[in-house]
Amino acid sequence: MRPYSQTAAASASERGQRIAIVLPPKERFAADQAGAVSLCVRDAARASRLRDRLLVLGLPVATPFEDVAFEGVTPGMWRLAGRNRGFGLAAARHLARSDIGLVEVHNRPQMALLLRRFSGNRKVALHLHNDPLSMAGLRLAEARRHVLDRLDGVICVSSFVRKRFLEDIDDPRGKLRVLYNGIARTQVDVDAKTPTILFAGRMTPDKGVQHLLDALAQLLPTRPAWRCELLGATWYGGTRQPSPFEREIAARVVALESQVEAKGFVSNDEVLQAMRLASIVVVPSLIPEAFNRTAVEALAQNCAVVAYPQGGLKEVLEGRGVLVEPSTPGALAQALAPLMDDAIALRSVQERATTNFPFDIGPLAEQQDAWREELIGTSARFEMG
Repeated sequence: MRPYSQTAAASASERGQRIAIVLPPKERFAADQAGAVSLCVRDAARASRLRDRLLVLGLPVATPFEDVAFEGVTPGMWRLAGRNRGFGLAAARHLARSDIGLVEVHNRPQMALLLRRFSGNRKVALHLHNDPLSMAGLRLAEARRHVLDRLDGVICVSSFVRKRFLEDIDDPRGKLRVLYNGIARTQVDVDAKTPTILFAGRMTPDKGVQHLLDALAQLLPTRPAWRCELLGATWYGGTRQPSPFEREIAARVVALESQVEAKGFVSNDEVLQAMRLASIVVVPSLIPEAFNRTAVEALAQNCAVVAYPQGGLKEVLEGRGVLVEPSTPGALAQALAPLMDDAIALRSVQERATTNFPFDIGPLAEQQDAWREELIGTSARFEMG
């Protein structure tokens, strides 16, 4: 990786071509606290040929990710304005005298509209990582139409997200683009994998970990060589006390004795290391997923990915993983059993994980850079009034 160049950034700034990437205020741009959005922003920025023009804005952190320019923004009106609006107003002030040609707001449509109001001639775009119909500011068709009218572009992380955004509206100017979240692939030795099933995600009921535990209660007693690891916590960074749901899951893990271990929140590097050794990764989400980074990371590590076909998960895994219908613990157990019992069947699913793999970070970063240049065009210098 080439180091971030302040000189190059200054040169880009003089041309009015810099790009600000605004994180949701719940995200932390640091290895020991990052959620999925921060990880996607980090990876795309590192792979970008425009990296020297990029500036990530988020809440202050002690040790931000290296090799990507980052500036912490502290909201001054948090309690009065609300979390998202307070952060958006602070970001607007932060950018007031900067040479930014494009502002990319991740996952906060109302913040994007607020920054649109204060951005003068700057371009403002929205990058969506969630099902639009589940998000404040996008549930109604009129609100989605307003976002398309006011903003300069919207990136959707899957065709599922785009389809949901366009429910009952259209996109006559072609502002919506589909761009998958990219993953850097490494060589994986499938023969070195262990008889381990992995769950990695937030410990909340909608992620379906309770379904996995129900299935494992049926499967593990007769398969003593197999074990399961649960990685994740309710809160990003695992900095708060365990939630009631986490305590419930911990009690169920104890009942499964030594074959299941709940490790709590771990860094993304630790998740990837666990995936390198795991044979199976289970993604039993009970709600529509926009994309699901965990599933793609697992594919990139040649894991056999078993999931419910919720939302964008079907798009990600069709032809690459095992999709389980209906979304019940019994059906999940029936899908896992042959993979646990038959090494040839397991190997077949692991090997097809990276067949026809459209999630490589390099080509996707190039698509995003081309889109950015298209938006900025020949704009010269931008300042907010």
